[in-house]
Amino acid sequence: MSRTTTRLTSTEVENAKPKDKEYTLAHGFGLNLRVKPNGSKNWLFNYSNPITKRRTNISLGNYPDVSLSSASKKRTEFRELLAKGIDPRQHKIEEERLKQETVENTLKHIAFDWLETKKPKITKDYALDIERALERHIFPRLGNKPIGDIRVREFRETLKPLESAGKLETIRRLLQNLNQIMDHALLLEIIESNRIRSLQNLFQPPDRKHMAS
Repeated sequence: MSRTTTRLTSTEVENAKPKDKEYTLAHGFGLNLRVKPNGSKNWLFNYSNPITKRRTNISLGNYPDVSLSSASKKRTEFRELLAKGIDPRQHKIEEERLKQETVENTLKHIAFDWLETKKPKITKDYALDIERALERHIFPRLGNKPIGDIRVREFRETLKPLESAGKLETIRRLLQNLNQIMDHALLLEIIESNRIRSLQNLFQPPDRKHMAS
């Protein structure tokens, strides 16, 4: 005789009232709604760890922020991970780590980290000039991208308008700083190589004859 699984309805979830003690309502296939005495409701996915075989819970969020359908969808995703021998909890931790790294490893974040190491060696005015040039010419297009994902072509396209405007010295200075930023990321082991090291070869050099001595 096959086992029947009672599933919750959205109405049952909404109308679940708190009791003197915490209790759970099962939706099937490991998804439960935990109702606390204070009235809060939390979705839990109960599963057997694919390595240790111990049963454990992982939170899917609070109701009504996470609806029944959203919790069910997340349960399906976690069951698919388990079918591949992947622990959903560790997968979630790894996802959060990668998200944090993405934020911390943007070109803008690394540039400011590099500039902080450079400030003791240069004047305040020079540091401000560097920051303003990056803010004006580089960050609007590339600042929020992970530094390791930016291709040489993107750097070149970002600097091309300056070449068209004849601002070749600005390009030289920007590339000088960008190369130092990339080298800084290389030292921090965020990237494996400085792919723009020879990018200046794709631009015209500044006309030194017209520069003040």
